[in-house]
Amino acid sequence: SFDDVVAVVILVPDPNKGLGRQSATIDDLRGAVIEAVAGWMPDGAMGACQLLRGAMINLGGAALAYQIEFTIPDQLRITS
Repeated sequence: SFDDVVAVVILVPDPNKGLGRQSATIDDLRGAVIEAVAGWMPDGAMGACQLLRGAMINLGGAALAYQIEFTIPDQLRITS
């Protein structure tokens, strides 16, 4: 068995180069993504999606970005 890792990246444009409003937007979107994905079980999966970690990532000065990673338990199947 192994854990497959899937990432969701949230991008918020930076029109004013300030973090006030965008930080609140990222927080709202982050919560919505976690609520929608954590606990979801894809067809054929061994288990449900679990939150692994989340962090701000740097993609340059044009946007604020936040990456959320989830794990999905799976099993290696060898057929011959």
